[in-house]
Amino acid sequence: MKNSWTRTTPKSQSIVPLLQFFASLSEVTGRKKCQKMIHILQECGFNFGFDFKLALYGAYASNLQTQLESCVSHRYVQEVSSQTPTAGFVTSSFKANKHLDKILLALGSDSAPQWTSLAQTLNEKETRLLEATSTILYLESAGVSSAEMQSRFTALKPHLSKLLPKAMEFSSELRNISTEV
Repeated sequence: MKNSWTRTTPKSQSIVPLLQFFASLSEVTGRKKCQKMIHILQECGFNFGFDFKLALYGAYASNLQTQLESCVSHRYVQEVSSQTPTAGFVTSSFKANKHLDKILLALGSDSAPQWTSLAQTLNEKETRLLEATSTILYLESAGVSSAEMQSRFTALKPHLSKLLPKAMEFSSELRNISTEV
């Protein structure tokens, strides 16, 4: 029986997809955004090998957080922390280090992945929309029906309820992409 609060995917034995993720983007601002983007890519059928569970800010994979920290500590990815001007909290930006392309070339993984264009599109979206969309995709994968979606989503994400129609539309577009993969 499927646990409605845990969504697992086949494990990947490689950090390469995460390295390709950062190499294909100029910058990703925020850990939450990174989590949501990779969760959405996985929901679209692109296996990164992370196990997502429902957490306070939506789908979250602790093993992704661990891999992200590893990428930073091995200097594959540069993390720059800064204080947001309006809210006053600290956020991180992630950029591929200049030698990451050489590492991917040495690993034989230097060609652009099939999901590059989608990752770039996701990176242009605001984090709140990605959080709402990721939550919808998670709930759908957990078996929540469309009839139940609004009440479940609103209970989990009352602060994002105004984004529900836009996120539902976007998740539908993404599901169409996942059926084409």
